[in-house]
Amino acid sequence: MDSLEIIFGVLSTILVCMIYLVKLIEKIKEVRKLENKDLILKELMDLIKLSEELFESGEEKKKFVVTRIKNFQLENKLKSNMDELEHQIESYIDLTNKVNIKKGEINEYSK
Repeated sequence: MDSLEIIFGVLSTILVCMIYLVKLIEKIKEVRKLENKDLILKELMDLIKLSEELFESGEEKKKFVVTRIKNFQLENKLKSNMDELEHQIESYIDLTNKVNIKKGEINEYSK
């Protein structure tokens, strides 16, 4: 009877340890994913700033940023949803268009 209790005790301890290990691995993956997203967003902001300096057309800006962010992801072996990123790029460029109006220009936000 004692050996059976020891076996069940050891098996239950191993099972509990495995469950905690699986949960730990899931959390580590989640943290890495968030860190990767943060890296991509920082790079995205830098690229948008650069595109604002280099290009006038919104289409050229977007093409520049999308191409560069894809290269950044490949170089750093990062993955993200490109549709979501393109939507964010458009949102940021729209925001900069609202904020960065040229002196003397009037738009719907400067009235």
